[in-house]
Amino acid sequence: MFRPLIWTGSLFLFTVIVGALISPEGFSVATFGRQIIFYALIVLGPIVGIDAGRELSPRVVYAVLWLVGIVAAVGFAVDWLDRRGVTSLPFGRFVLSSLILPGMVFALALVLVAHRRRILSRAIWLLAVVVIPVAMLITGTRTNLIIFGTVPLVMGRLRNSRVPLPRMIVILSAAALVGLAAFPLVESFLINDPHFIDRRLAALLTVVDGNAAQDQSYSWRSLQYASAWELIQDHPLVGLGLGWTLSYTIDSPLLSVVRLGWLGVLTMTLYLVSLGSAVWRSRKLYGPSPAITAFWGLIGLTVLSLPFGTPLEDRGFGFAIMLITMAISAEVSQRPSTAQFVTELRTGRRQKQRGREPAAGTAPYSGAQNRVRG
Repeated sequence: MFRPLIWTGSLFLFTVIVGALISPEGFSVATFGRQIIFYALIVLGPIVGIDAGRELSPRVVYAVLWLVGIVAAVGFAVDWLDRRGVTSLPFGRFVLSSLILPGMVFALALVLVAHRRRILSRAIWLLAVVVIPVAMLITGTRTNLIIFGTVPLVMGRLRNSRVPLPRMIVILSAAALVGLAAFPLVESFLINDPHFIDRRLAALLTVVDGNAAQDQSYSWRSLQYASAWELIQDHPLVGLGLGWTLSYTIDSPLLSVVRLGWLGVLTMTLYLVSLGSAVWRSRKLYGPSPAITAFWGLIGLTVLSLPFGTPLEDRGFGFAIMLITMAISAEVSQRPSTAQFVTELRTGRRQKQRGREPAAGTAPYSGAQNRVRG
């Protein structure tokens, strides 16, 4: 099911290499090597994830995701507070700063809180539902509010490995109460400026009131959009290429077009569509799972982040794809496919009609029917 990713991923990497070869003056091999690592990880992530997931149980993979999501969220907070010069900590970045990775784990945590049966397990995943938003919002970065956009994306019927509306309300209410109680303590520990959050809140209200033009961040972003569009018009097909260093920041989804050109963005879109198609087919063949639901939360979060920057430049995007495909692989490796179930059921019926005991591992003694129905 995932085999088309080999061809679409190879096509994307070929486009990237061609763009680098015909890049304008200013190309750097060292810069190209640093920048292509994370694009290559997007392509190689599912290969690594699927292979690793076959050897691991879902419980182990979910534990890894829980830990990685919390560490990534805390790392994001520490990095951004250090950049703004308001941190109380003696250090800055200690892990890759990413919005996509902790946002994806937040979506997964919502699903697993609803589906876990043991109280301790639910409490552990509820901790992730609390810690990740608090860590993301303590930075005062309004863009981080989009992680809550994953909430409707993971809602639905419980039997489809989603979260019903009543349960979602209970989960979010409990997380909000704990988060609001912990927020002042976290703020006093991490931030040395007592008025920092107040200023960020005032800036948010300025935009909400319709005075976005008075917001400095909004004005800068508008200028970056205009600058990116000028560069795209000069190099529309394959862009400036990876390895070409910009002299200024472009915090816009157009940065992907600047670096890769329209052709590179098209091939990357084709790759992501083939990835989504593979996950959809695996869901049809093996049934729903929390990992597949979280995957759609990841895709939705990626789309929601587009107005605020390019997710392809988010260093955690490739890691998120690798980890979620690892979880999907671990889930489907533990259950029979629909085709396997039908084969076992027919074999068992034929043997029963002939007066024989069904062979070991065939239906109805294998339990395949119950697993598929479940």
